[in-house]
Amino acid sequence: MLPGTDRVPEGPKRELLVELHKLYQLADAPGLRGLSADVADDLSLSATMNRDLLSKIFSGKRWPTIRQVDSLVRVLAEKSIYKVDVDSEAERCCRLWMTAEQPFTAMPQPTTQSRMNVALSSAASSGDVEHLVEYALTQPPEGVKELLAELQERGWSRFAEGVVAGLAQAVTASAVPALLVVLPSSYEPVSDHSFLSNFGRLRTAEDIVEALLLLFRAGAQDPIAFLIHEVQESRTSVDIAEIYMQISASGYDWNVRSGFGPIAGRWNQSPEMTIDLIREFRQRHFPEGVRRLLSRYGQFSPGKDKIDLYRALGEEGMASEKEELLSYLAEQADWREACEFVLEAADFPEAANAVREKYFQCRKGADIDNFATHLEYRESVRKIMPAE
Repeated sequence: MLPGTDRVPEGPKRELLVELHKLYQLADAPGLRGLSADVADDLSLSATMNRDLLSKIFSGKRWPTIRQVDSLVRVLAEKSIYKVDVDSEAERCCRLWMTAEQPFTAMPQPTTQSRMNVALSSAASSGDVEHLVEYALTQPPEGVKELLAELQERGWSRFAEGVVAGLAQAVTASAVPALLVVLPSSYEPVSDHSFLSNFGRLRTAEDIVEALLLLFRAGAQDPIAFLIHEVQESRTSVDIAEIYMQISASGYDWNVRSGFGPIAGRWNQSPEMTIDLIREFRQRHFPEGVRRLLSRYGQFSPGKDKIDLYRALGEEGMASEKEELLSYLAEQADWREACEFVLEAADFPEAANAVREKYFQCRKGADIDNFATHLEYRESVRKIMPAE
């Protein structure tokens, strides 16, 4: 039943409450327990509400968050006995909510500690982590650290994880370096790794580039490598190429040495991915990106990986890229890398000979001696002990 004006006076708040009651009646007045279950079952919604919270919202005892309004309106609109545009209804009611919030923007702000306690209390009573995320977004890094410490002290691990994931989705990219300083460095759900994983998967390419450039300037190698690796694992070739180009245009290299081992920062992990990126760079007229991909491919297992890439480039008809790869091996690669390619290229004798001949033409001194000695030794060993 709609509460009287003695509880909710005339004004923007009552206007929203009236609209919620209208939608509730048009949905054939479902039971609150069932309504709560319907909200929880829809994974696309941003908030859940138990039966008691729904009762308090409809009776005017609890003012909902904007996410709760959006979720509740969408479920009621879907149940309406009349055809209702769900998105339009949700947008209309959210605008009413924002109008109702305006008169209170000038009210004195409570202390940080009391606001954190309010957020904790709201989260506990509603089961909605958004109260805590909204609070965390208003805080400096130390305030976020204090909130996470409090959640962990209480054993509210799911809320703590939700705060980290929520921050990754909503915090400004410019705040990322400072926030990472206060997050624990580990693979636990509440950590800088968890934050970067969500940030790399969910944010725009522009946000990722902004954060990466700030981290590059700070010299934060481990976070850079982890974020790059997450981008590699979860983003499209279009996004990866765009990020590559913007990093390079700012004078930085996407191959990053870090404490995570050699795999960190190694984006081109397969011939297929590398070829997709080559196509993207071609379309963007960025030949430097192609050269970097070819030279950096298979750094940590140079012989077999380079052959696999050479074979894949041939299958795709990328003749110029094949020549670029051979030129890199002959002119720039470490003598071990060039030698390993020649040794592995048994089914590509022309490629092996091209690298060998050009290496001797353009190198001198110790490089040639090391290359020739190692190659002769390895070929001799293969003749004596042929691979099975």
